[in-house]
Amino acid sequence: MSQGLQFGDNNTQINIFTESSSPRTPNGLALLNDPVEILGYGELYVRAESLLKDEPAAAAELYAELSNHMDEKSFPARAEQLRARQRDAYEAARDITAAFKVTMRLLLDRYDAGRHMHSEAARAAALAEALGSPATDVAQVGAALADWFEDGYDLASVTTALDAIVAANDPLAGRLVLAVAEQIVTDEESADDPELLCTVARNLVSRLTGTLGIRLECCVADLGVRTGTDPTSAFADLTRRVYGVHLDAPLAALILRRAARALAFAGRVGDAIETYRSAVRDAAETPNHGGDARDALHSISYLSSSKNRQDMMDSARSVVTRGRLLPGADHAALSALEYLVDEELPDALRETHQWVRHERISGALLGEVVARRRYGEVFARAGEPAAAALQFVLAGAHKNAVRTAETCTEYVDVSQFLARYPYWVQSSAAAVVGVQADLAPDADVDDLAAKLLALVEASPPDSLFSRETLTHALGALAALDWRLPAEVARTLLPKLRADARRDVSRGRATEDEVLAFFAACARLDALDIVKAAVEALVEALRQQVHRAARYVGDLDPATIGLTELLDELANEGNSGAIKVLAEWHRPTSAVISAARSAAQEILDQPIGVARNSWALGNTAPLGALLLRAAFSSDGHADPEVTELRNRVAEHLLAWVEDRQDIAISRSDAVTALVILQGQLPSDLRSIVCRRLLAVHDEPGLHPNDIDQRASLHPLSRCRVDTGSEHLPAHCLYAAALAASTNEEAAAVEQRLLPALVAAVTDPIDAELRGHTAVALNRLRTLPLTVLAAHPAPAIRHAAVVCWASQADRDPGLATTFVRDSDCRVRRRLAHELARLSSENAVAPYRTILAELETDRSAQVRQVAAARRRITCS
Repeated sequence: MSQGLQFGDNNTQINIFTESSSPRTPNGLALLNDPVEILGYGELYVRAESLLKDEPAAAAELYAELSNHMDEKSFPARAEQLRARQRDAYEAARDITAAFKVTMRLLLDRYDAGRHMHSEAARAAALAEALGSPATDVAQVGAALADWFEDGYDLASVTTALDAIVAANDPLAGRLVLAVAEQIVTDEESADDPELLCTVARNLVSRLTGTLGIRLECCVADLGVRTGTDPTSAFADLTRRVYGVHLDAPLAALILRRAARALAFAGRVGDAIETYRSAVRDAAETPNHGGDARDALHSISYLSSSKNRQDMMDSARSVVTRGRLLPGADHAALSALEYLVDEELPDALRETHQWVRHERISGALLGEVVARRRYGEVFARAGEPAAAALQFVLAGAHKNAVRTAETCTEYVDVSQFLARYPYWVQSSAAAVVGVQADLAPDADVDDLAAKLLALVEASPPDSLFSRETLTHALGALAALDWRLPAEVARTLLPKLRADARRDVSRGRATEDEVLAFFAACARLDALDIVKAAVEALVEALRQQVHRAARYVGDLDPATIGLTELLDELANEGNSGAIKVLAEWHRPTSAVISAARSAAQEILDQPIGVARNSWALGNTAPLGALLLRAAFSSDGHADPEVTELRNRVAEHLLAWVEDRQDIAISRSDAVTALVILQGQLPSDLRSIVCRRLLAVHDEPGLHPNDIDQRASLHPLSRCRVDTGSEHLPAHCLYAAALAASTNEEAAAVEQRLLPALVAAVTDPIDAELRGHTAVALNRLRTLPLTVLAAHPAPAIRHAAVVCWASQADRDPGLATTFVRDSDCRVRRRLAHELARLSSENAVAPYRTILAELETDRSAQVRQVAAARRRITCS
């Protein structure tokens, strides 16, 4: 039991802080009826009511006595009602001081319970006006607490008010300073400067005892850690008391959990686990605090390797009691989840914030992580992606953080989490930087790159957690693309190349990111870096590293030394190099030879034959790519190759129609036809268009496709998604490319427009519909206003392409495109405007180009600036 703080003279003493370490089960009859009557206090209540009119001060004392009895008997709601009557009685007696103190008691009790406080905050402000300072300062802090998690706060003004409250030795100082300090500790807001708050708290700590004092000291230590103090030093005085001075076991366990959490967030996982172990022992000494022991065990499991994780979870399940020194997290969690399910987001926000606060101040690491995920989910559902991403980063939920950050149209600064945080936070922050790199301001790039470089250099290769951080940090550096600082490239390139040479199979988890980094280096202006990066990528091709061909193929063929190295590698028979040369339409002898072999593979594909197994892959698209490259730029090729191309096209068409094959395999055949469209003779293209439209209308499904779609039921545990539902849209796109007459174009349009009006936003389907619109635009003018207002970015992107191709384009639509939320749409607009050759053509778009040059997307700015350079030259 911690001693309550009291104020007032002997006749009007009011206890404002009481803690019971042993909650009791309330009387059953009292739960069903008025507890005042059932518990024997009816006469006292009648007397208080009778005194209220003529002797309100005496009535207030009786209400105070009754409310204390209700607290002792575990009826807090009835106690609150009686306390409100006590306040009314004091007001009737013109004792504004006592009325104000009771109002603040009500407000702070509601704060601790996570309930609405605005009515009490307004009442306190009104009463404080008559009392002046420090009551006005107290009311100001109360109002800030009421608005904290919904409307924000000004820490500087709140801290100034707290300083005045502490200086006045106000009896409410302890609870108020603690409430603000715990909010600041919970929120982890980088914009907050807690230095003055720390000073105020240190001045107050020596006057407090019991749980209140320990909680405030823990906050001071946490805020010290946040400003750079080592966790061991920050918690040194507290932990000395745990081991050297007798403390109640629950308080000792609280200190140890808070210290362990600080160690974990400083990246000292081993020390954190040992400190949590000590907390388990102390919490287990008290029968009523099994919940505290469970929290520590759960935290150990979160920090442990997979080998020990299950043991800790099993131990936690062995603890049957759930009592905590600081209760409230379980109730807040249940309420938060219920409000989330019901989509009552304002209440869900309040409850999840309360949940996070309870877990944080209890030092329950895993509980805090789970609560922050739900807190982030509330923000995400409410359309606040920036706030959601920050919570997901602190929770280490990098997938949620990335998904949310991808929807942000403005830069989300998470750079503060790249240093002095644990691996799960750093990893998530780096992942967010990776998807937000294009929106990072130019002025921030050097600092971001330096922090990411430090993460890469600090990540030992043998640690699973470090490897995840390394993967995301490398990916983020690569995402900076042409803005990657040259010195960072010069620092990392030799190390990454040396690692690749030592063992190409090690660290496959980071292969993609390493290749992306090499590709970013190859796009820089420094010749020494470009040369080294090109050599590294070509070596990766030589070693047949997965997806190396993709990164090489995305480079400019004019990159210094690249084509020569690829020609040499292709002549050695390297399939990756041959594929890249084919993508660049270079009909070398190696490409033509590979085209013949690939074409034969396609022709060997059985058609109309029942199968028991399927080989998934890109054999057909790759073969088509090679065949297309075997033709020269003017469309000529060896007659044998021409004849082979026609046979392959006819075979692919039959393959698309083969209902005894699965949809994904048939879609590969459609992709191959899309690649070959430009080389097909007109009569064959008409056949392709007609037959593909028939498949679009009646695609037919293989039994495996039906099973696959059934597996996607929300209640299915095993889901297989091969994209079979996209076969019709894929066929329509290929048909649009093959169309050459008004009748064929009309047939495609007849099928496309209803799909566009339906506003389908599935990313793959939308991409295919957009490609179809662009292909059809050659022959028919589409309703651009419909495309430009479509909810799918891929359709709006297509609208820009179609608009730019029209000789009588509407300049007004450019204003719509330049304000599009998706940077790909704005970048396409910049590309299309950059292609305008004459000054007269550019003139209507001067203002648009100026906007694009200052766009928040670095890629858009780069393209727009290129247009200006062309104009100037």
